[in-house]
Amino acid sequence: MSPTPTDLNIPLKSIPSKTPTQQTISSPSFSYIHLSTSTHQNLDNLLLRSYLTSAPRQFLGNTGIAILIDILSCTSSQAWIRVPRQDLGAFAGAITSFSGQQPLSLQIKACSDFLGSLIGKGGKDDDEWDVWKL
Repeated sequence: MSPTPTDLNIPLKSIPSKTPTQQTISSPSFSYIHLSTSTHQNLDNLLLRSYLTSAPRQFLGNTGIAILIDILSCTSSQAWIRVPRQDLGAFAGAITSFSGQQPLSLQIKACSDFLGSLIGKGGKDDDEWDVWKL
């Protein structure tokens, strides 16, 4: 049996306990949107970027051009994007009402202020897990 610190007359240091803290994120800066195609056309980054810039431009004019859009992930049939939280409503209206030259239509499957709440609902076999393969 090995000796303990008290057997060796080594003073034990008291470690100050850390009090648990609580932090609430009341207004995140960005909102996340899960898009899917309603047509059989395959998505790629270039086609998606073109669609995501044309729709707000047509729907909102110069205000739509100014919306910051980040493509987080793009697969052949769905995409995850990030927009500023205050622009979510205008952006969603622009995307759902846009009919461009391409035979492509995007649907908003879900949107949230937190990315983690959008994915993983279908299990690991679902394509939604592809967003983590950045």
